Amino acid sequence: MEVKVESKIGTLQGSAERIFSFLADVSRMAQLMPQEKIKTVSHTSDECIFEAEMVGKVVLRVVNREPYKTIKYSFESEKGGNFFFWIQLLEPQVGITKVKLTLKTEMNAFMKLVAEKPLKKMLDEMVDKFTAASF
Repeated sequence: MEVKVESKIGTLQGSAERIFSFLADVSRMAQLMPQEKIKTVSHTSDECIFEAEMVGKVVLRVVNREPYKTIKYSFESEKGGNFFFWIQLLEPQVGITKVKLTLKTEMNAFMKLVAEKPLKKMLDEMVDKFTAASF
């Protein structure tokens, strides 16, 4: 069954263009990941390969960029659990940008019941990190 989890909406200080430019480069996006749980193996502007607790080797790849609005990523794990993740940006006023994160994956009903709440929490924590970051 398809599962779609959305974060809360965060407010970032900075233009959508500047924030997009930072987040669209996977090597910089990797800086915002929890370093205590992730070991980066290699990265380019389009792809990051890292080792993460519980999921093993993971490939994060940009699959689509819509300038200043949306960045879509795919995550491929050697242990399965592949999913898509995207960042949506909206600049309602100059220098203030709204952000929302969405994750989409396939999982059975039991896994959805177990995983949906922690996934939402993870996305909300990422929004908090984005909000605290300097772009």
